Amino acid sequence: MTGPYETEREARAAAEAATGGEHGTAANFAILASAIEAAGIEMGTWDWRVVNWLAGWERSTVAVIAGLIARANHPAGSIALSPERAETVRLALDDAKWGRVGKGVGCPDCDAVEETSRAPDDLPACERHRPDVMRAERYDEMGRWLARAAGLPVDDEPEVPR
Repeated sequence: MTGPYETEREARAAAEAATGGEHGTAANFAILASAIEAAGIEMGTWDWRVVNWLAGWERSTVAVIAGLIARANHPAGSIALSPERAETVRLALDDAKWGRVGKGVGCPDCDAVEETSRAPDDLPACERHRPDVMRAERYDEMGRWLARAAGLPVDDEPEVPR
């Protein structure tokens, strides 16, 4: 149950579906508690007392509050990953990064670029492989961002050779 709801009828129907048609404060409390638990919100005694009070409101009001909690926890277009899944995605990005960098290995044109003196911002790749190195840099940047967001250890030094 997330909404947004355009009408009270929509919100009430969502609450009905969430509780299998059960009514009353206990059913409303279950809706709110489920949204709070799914959001991973740490609750205190007073917090629960207020939730219990809110559970006494109309089902449509409870549905909107639960929907707001859910949408605030996962804004549209966002995803939530556990640290384990974030690490899996980070490792996949790392594999993709090195796959891109590896495309230029053994390329005589790339070797020629690396042997010439170049400015620090120049990419160590020929024109044909430059997009691969640029994409590898984006993969590396995204992997480090994802690790930070998931609370994983991060080496802030880019790993794409320059």
